Amino acid sequence: MISVVVGTSSDMCAHPTLGHESFRTGPEASFLRPNTNGGSAVAAACPVPIGHDRERRRSRSRPGALAAARARLTRQVCRRGEAYHGPVTDTVIWAAARPADMLSGMQLEDGWRVVERIGSVAGGTGGSFSTPYVVERDGQRAFLKAIDFTRALGDRDPTAALEQLTRIFNDERELVRTCGEHRMRNVVVGITDGVVNVPGGGAVPQVSYMIFELADGDIRRAMSLSTALDGAWIFGALKQVALGIGQLHSAGIAHQDVKPSNVVTFETVFKLADLGRASVRGGSSAHDELECAGDPAYVTPEQMYHFRLENWDARRRSIDLYHLGSLMLFLLSGVNASAALVAHLDPAHRPPPSGHWGGTFDEVLVHLREANGRIVDEFPVFTDSAIRDIAIARYLELCDPDPRVRGHPKNRVGLSNPYSVERYVSYFNALGARSQRELVRLTHG
Repeated sequence: MISVVVGTSSDMCAHPTLGHESFRTGPEASFLRPNTNGGSAVAAACPVPIGHDRERRRSRSRPGALAAARARLTRQVCRRGEAYHGPVTDTVIWAAARPADMLSGMQLEDGWRVVERIGSVAGGTGGSFSTPYVVERDGQRAFLKAIDFTRALGDRDPTAALEQLTRIFNDERELVRTCGEHRMRNVVVGITDGVVNVPGGGAVPQVSYMIFELADGDIRRAMSLSTALDGAWIFGALKQVALGIGQLHSAGIAHQDVKPSNVVTFETVFKLADLGRASVRGGSSAHDELECAGDPAYVTPEQMYHFRLENWDARRRSIDLYHLGSLMLFLLSGVNASAALVAHLDPAHRPPPSGHWGGTFDEVLVHLREANGRIVDEFPVFTDSAIRDIAIARYLELCDPDPRVRGHPKNRVGLSNPYSVERYVSYFNALGARSQRELVRLTHG
């Protein structure tokens, strides 16, 4: 059963069971507050539409009228599983509307039991349309990703939104299965998937989920636990990420969302996670027509300036190369390539809305490359200067602003795959070994 609490905005601060705070809100205010104590997420609303003060006074003048109105609102919220937007202006309603947040303690198919929900920990793996859990079976722990289909109910076109979200889930599930068939060592392994009915789950009680091997955390967590990150560790991680990208590319898959939160660790092994934004050559994904399929914070230069190539390899694989270079910059300096690029551009050359560029993409390339030059000037200094020089050269290739020439120049000769990452696997391996030798030299004199 969905829990609903009704009260006034002036006399409620928090519901002791649900653990949610309410706030005195202004005109047309509504918000969604997650339960940080592991319970269900709830919707809350306290709208103050103009012209309803008179109705509120009438309700108060008639005994039981306001109580009856609240009862009607409670029933409506239970049916819809959403926030109320109506005339009773001093009413705050909480409704547990997300069955994906209610899986803790449930028994699933194949003997899996949901142990606990994974909270949103700083530096942890992100996710916009799913709820993460730890599950257990026969002593084995794994990671469960529960898809929150109820988000679609708040859309202006809920049917279309639900269809879109379902398609995204199905696409990712098929990709996970494909990766399993290809035995990709540096891509997170999917264990199983299924559907569970959540008692009291409201309008959409079915929760679809996928179960994966459980990582130690993402690469940011590994960085935070290290007192010092040496070149051997950094280039070793980059080598494994490049291997993961290559494994996906060999199966005709472009990840499109390689970023720190999607690089997870298993002791000394690094793997790519979250194929929710991936694209398949010859296929059709729900997000393929989006200008930026992945995280907008990691947008590539061609996407910033609305330059689109129709060739799948040039459009999709080149993004993975740029994100690989961006990850290198992040590990070396703590900032991603997209943010660094914009920061080093003159406002006249930045794309709208933060800048004023009105020319073509080809015309702005010279300014983008100059900005890249300023970025690498700030690369950290290595005791072995050759390591820095090689790292800079690889960064400029991987993060070339023009996707048509991104990657190693030798890959564009003959019949080679222009977006192959094989050379970068070798480069990062060599840089890691060289860094290790330098570390030993410095340690032992």
